[in-house]
Amino acid sequence: MPRKAVSVTLDEINLTWLRGRARVSSKGNLSEALDRLVTEVRTGGGPDRAVRSVAGTVRLPENDPDLKKAKAAIRALFEESLARPLVVREDAEPYGALPRTATPRGKRRGRRA
Repeated sequence: MPRKAVSVTLDEINLTWLRGRARVSSKGNLSEALDRLVTEVRTGGGPDRAVRSVAGTVRLPENDPDLKKAKAAIRALFEESLARPLVVREDAEPYGALPRTATPRGKRRGRRA
């Protein structure tokens, strides 16, 4: 199959990882490494790989195949979740610490006269 040039923008850490993978698997060829990675993911990576799709894993209840009772069931789960206590904590500045925008006493910002 013929190849086609494309432009790809990656986060720096992903590019670093891909370059490392290219050194090992493709003798430094970044395009070849990316092509192999996409092909591997697209084709499922072989028979020993874990399933990456959830298609076919949902089972509908036999007594409600049209999911007419689904709204009530989801609402009940949501209300049950809201009834549980929720602990919220804020990150606090250490006691005596200066606010992040303030400068220490005796130090001025700006130009010298």
